[in-house]
Amino acid sequence: TSVERCKRPVQASSLQSACRPCLELNPLICVLTDVQLPIFANMLGVPLFLLVVLHHYMAVNSPEKQE
Repeated sequence: TSVERCKRPVQASSLQSACRPCLELNPLICVLTDVQLPIFANMLGVPLFLLVVLHHYMAVNSPEKQE
């Protein structure tokens, strides 16, 4: 089976231009690049961290536990 290639070259470790393979069924879905991965991780991590902080704040200040 032939695998379609991304149109944007990504610099490989051997200083050659190389393309990262796209999925065969949908050429719009490509492997995450080295720039996209930390952006994606931060987009998921920051809201999750804020939810944890909100949960702890609400747990500490709940009226059920106040004496």
